Amino acid sequence: MTPHRASTAAVSFDLSDWSQIDVSGTGAGAFLQNFCTNDLNALSPGQSCETFFCDLKGRILAHVQILNRDDSFRLLGVRGTAEVLVPHLRKYLLDAPVIIEDRSRELGLLCLHGTGLQEILQTATGMEISLSSRETQDVETAAGPLLIAAVELLSGLTWLVSGDRVAVASLRERIPAQFLELGARDLFELLRIEGGYPHCGRDLTAQDIAQSAARTSRTISFTKGCYLGQEPIARLDAMGHTTRELRGLIIPGTQAQPTDGVFADGKDVGRVTTTAYSPARSATLALAMLRVQHAAPGTVLTVRTSTGDVSATVFWPTVDSISPESTAD
Repeated sequence: MTPHRASTAAVSFDLSDWSQIDVSGTGAGAFLQNFCTNDLNALSPGQSCETFFCDLKGRILAHVQILNRDDSFRLLGVRGTAEVLVPHLRKYLLDAPVIIEDRSRELGLLCLHGTGLQEILQTATGMEISLSSRETQDVETAAGPLLIAAVELLSGLTWLVSGDRVAVASLRERIPAQFLELGARDLFELLRIEGGYPHCGRDLTAQDIAQSAARTSRTISFTKGCYLGQEPIARLDAMGHTTRELRGLIIPGTQAQPTDGVFADGKDVGRVTTTAYSPARSATLALAMLRVQHAAPGTVLTVRTSTGDVSATVFWPTVDSISPESTAD
């Protein structure tokens, strides 16, 4: 399926199938600090961070955005995150003054991407909204409270709006279509690949250590002290690099599919994990887990598809590594 290009300067995506977990109580911050790779102690109310939750061996269990509110933390992750993370955290609760709630079924999530988002949301909510990257804001609307966060998710600044499903739907209905188009999930995947944002369970598995995501500077603190999985993650940092890391590939045409093998001079060096076709480039963009010896930006590799071998060029999965896909005609 070919993702359409939006006819507006901004586009929205319904991510209400994502997991949303609330962690509250007087010990919530200290509790979460013991299990995530980023430093929550450096996070003030009204701020957010991206982080991993790992097992004792530093292997990835979940990848989330954590939003710090005045009285609780909201964790946002792809579909299925709650099924893994909630029982994992509850296992360690003991008598901690902490409440962990899976709110995925009752909360909706809207993802906004493009230009003019602040003005669009201010008009739709009737509230003044001013957010920089990694900041959050609680907003009261007639349909119910909303939590808005500016995060680094797609290829450029992305805004997430979380709240009761009725309140989120009401917000979406109050935004005229000429200002904010509802985008197809294929376009979301394309923008996600451009930004190098991994889908945990698809691009990353329980066999991958946190640094394999190639988002270390955003997700891992090496000064926060002990947490579950900290020792192998710190040891790997001291060694210098992982053996495999996530990378982006630009592949001419439409043939490439997830699970296709990636080769260098006939040697198997990785696997494609996610693909999305870019009409603007007449090429497929992909994320792939590659051996680091063959993962430098600009490296030309071969992807073995069901219809034959095609060339692929590595790009580093960061926002400024390639020109972003335009959301306007």
